[in-house]
Parts: sequence; C-alpha cells; structure tokens
Amino acid sequence: SRSDRLVICRAELGIANTVKLGSQDEQELSALSDGKFFDVVFEATGNAKAMERAFQFVAHGGTHMLLSIVGASISFSDLEFHKRETKLLASRNATAEDFDTVLEAMRAARYRTRP
Repeated sequence: SRSDRLVICRAELGIANTVKLGSQDEQELSALSDGKFFDVVFEATGNAKAMERAFQFVAHGGTHMLLSIVGASISFSDLEFHKRETKLLASRNATAEDFDTVLEAMRAARYRTRP
C-alpha cells in the first residue's frame, strides 16, 4: 500500500475518504458504505490478488471495472458473483486519438497533473 498516494488523493484531489489496505480495510470500507459496499469498484493496480479481492467490495447489482492487465489468471467466487448480480467490465484499448485528447487537455491545463 502506498500511503503517499492516499495523501495525494486527500490533499490534491479532494477525496474525502481514503482507506489504507491492511487488516482493518474491509471493516473500514463496510463502515463507509453502511455495510453495502460500492456501486462501482475500479481496480487498476495490476496485481492479480488485488483484482480478485476487489470483488468483495462490490455492492449488490454493482460493477467491478478491471482497468489493469496481468499475465496471470484470476479467479473469483461464482456464488458471490451471482448472488450480488455483479457486472464485470474490462478496458484495455486506447487509440492514438485517445492519447492526443489527454495530451491536449494536459497542455490546456484542464486538469492538475503535478501530483
């Protein structure tokens, strides 16, 4: 877990709640969501174990969005997946035009890029 990234989230991006992964993270995330967890979970670590673990934080009817790619296989509980009626989405492709759009936004200072 990278505490420095949590500091950036709070101080630079205005994220109100951050949770450091560890022995109490599930309880903290449950408390933040009134025990329901989250409508959308974005997983972008590139770590197979984190990708698998993130399934448990998706609310009933929620979406698990996999943004990272790993060379390993991942697995998850089919029972939990169906019980929660989870939607699973993945993203891996970006076009040259996508990168041009991002660079244009950065050059125009539409987004803070320093942190």
